[in-house]
Amino acid sequence: MTQDVSQSTGDSWKELAQKSRGYKAGSTTQSMVARMNEIWPFSTARGLFDNGCGTGAVISAILDAYGVDIPAAASVLAGDFSQPMLEVLIEAKQSKSTASEPAWDRLEIRQIDAHDLSTIATASVSHVTGGHLYFLLSDAQMALAETHRVLCPGGVLGMTSGKGSQHIDTLRDAFEQTKPGTKLNLIQEPWSSEEGVRGILEAAGFVSVEISLVESEVAYQTYEDFAETLMLMPVVKNITASYEKEECIQVQQYLTRNLREINPRAPGTLKGVSIIAHARKAPTSSKEI
Repeated sequence: MTQDVSQSTGDSWKELAQKSRGYKAGSTTQSMVARMNEIWPFSTARGLFDNGCGTGAVISAILDAYGVDIPAAASVLAGDFSQPMLEVLIEAKQSKSTASEPAWDRLEIRQIDAHDLSTIATASVSHVTGGHLYFLLSDAQMALAETHRVLCPGGVLGMTSGKGSQHIDTLRDAFEQTKPGTKLNLIQEPWSSEEGVRGILEAAGFVSVEISLVESEVAYQTYEDFAETLMLMPVVKNITASYEKEECIQVQQYLTRNLREINPRAPGTLKGVSIIAHARKAPTSSKEI
């Protein structure tokens, strides 16, 4: 039976948040942000919202590259339902809020559930980002409906999902080696295919949907540390919660061995393919970009 991995709580991200300190945006995030700027330049933004911001990789990429261009009247908001994740971003803001990086002073950080954006006014932002967010939610349709609501006419959504990756394959194999029949599937349809992502965005009312694939890499220092990090993902902890201690140890041992077999060099990288989607809320007139 395929495991249900969509349920987690804000506190279940606490350990992973600590591991994610200093995480930098990769090629997937950089490509998503750059294309958003082409569709609707951040220099004319009416408001930005990084939905499910985690420790801040996406909003950091935006502020570092385009922060000085964002109009003074535009709101800049990052939200996540996990307070431990937000605490890491708050620390990053405090370290970057200097005279040389004034854009960070404008960043507002709030605890927000992606399913309920009622604290954000309708049609109040021009840009919404969702980096590896929607496929993790228990009700992605509800979250997309809320995203659509807060976007102004013509506003752009940039989001990412995963099509495949070596580290997720090794994780799946480790569970099968420990408990045959687990059938771990972290990214299920419609989120694991270009056609599926396009379909769910169009069903939510978005138009001008663009889908692209980008090769991605994830770096690791040691196999043991990377295996431990993967085991801390809430979607993984949901499964291992019912395991005996010995079974959890066995999964991590298999995972460590599998990672070493894929790339015998450490430090090193593992490869993957990500899905990037851009979509717009329909404009009400031709004057809206």
